[in-house]
Amino acid sequence: MSYTHDLVAEEEWRGARLLDLAGRQLSHFIEPVPPRVELDGPELLIAPAAAQQLGLALHELGANAVEHGSLKTLQGKVSFQWRLEGTLSAQPWLHLHWRELNGPPAKPPQRKKFGTLVLERLVPDGLAGSATLSFEEPGLTWTCEMPSNPIVVAS
Repeated sequence: MSYTHDLVAEEEWRGARLLDLAGRQLSHFIEPVPPRVELDGPELLIAPAAAQQLGLALHELGANAVEHGSLKTLQGKVSFQWRLEGTLSAQPWLHLHWRELNGPPAKPPQRKKFGTLVLERLVPDGLAGSATLSFEEPGLTWTCEMPSNPIVVAS
């Protein structure tokens, strides 16, 4: 959480840039972030409260990838992408997509633990959105969608 707090402070409490938030959260688990971690999306400034929520999710995803997933192996990779999508008449939605590749096959946990609760319920509910976790042969996938207002401060 301190990484997110530092980023918000650097932006004079207006929010945190999503690229910086993802990079800083994931650099905690693997240095340097590239080339095993791909971060891709438009430049977005995320509101402070939303940045805390997303920082928590990214921390959980990164920790899981190192302990059980694709970053456990030297060949493993992570792709984290985001985009704004909507029509002229509707508010854009923020779409987040985390995908692990070249690691051990992702297996659903025997029982739901705190990390699963964070990714499937706490973070999406805190952002008025929804999320899904998929345990697949190539690796874990997490998608989260939420209305961009009031989450995105500026793009």
